[in-house]
Order: sequence, then C-alpha cells, then structure tokens
Amino acid sequence: MNLYQRLHAAVHAKNALLKVHHCVRNSSVSLSWVTPTFELYCVAAAGANRASIASSATAIAAWVKREEERLFIGGVVGSPFVYLLLIGKQKLTFTKIF
Repeated sequence: MNLYQRLHAAVHAKNALLKVHHCVRNSSVSLSWVTPTFELYCVAAAGANRASIASSATAIAAWVKREEERLFIGGVVGSPFVYLLLIGKQKLTFTKIF
C-alpha cells in the first residue's frame, strides 16, 4: 500500500506534468498511468522489463474498456476508476481500488 501511495503522489504532485511514471527499485518495478477517465498502477517483481509492463497496462486498459458494461453497473463509470495491477513471476492480479 505504501508503494501505491508513493506512485499516486508522484503523478498527482502539483508540479507533475507527466501522466506516466516509471519507477525502478531494488524490490520492484512499477508504472503509474493517469488519463482523464482512469488511473492504472502496475507493480512487477524486480528486474521486470519496462516494455512488458507498459504492454500489460495497455492490454488491461483495453480489456476494461471492452468489458465496461459487464464490469460497471449500467455500464456507466460515475467517476474515474483506479486499478492496481500486480505482476508476479507466474501470477497476474487485477484489483479495483476505491
């Protein structure tokens, strides 16, 4: 949760102009992506490839857009939605955060 808070703070800082933030740490690699309609946060194990994280984030965003009617009541998103994507060595976890 602390990592998520740091990623969120980085893209929402008053002087932040970037809407995509990539962070490499000893224990993880992460990506924050903010658009007018959604925020997506990806966290992968250390050593993960930046291109593969970006590709996964794009695929998840496209899937959510395609499945919008099934995922949201009435197919309407009342406010921007936030997703957390955790990419492990063998496991992908996709969670909506309120």
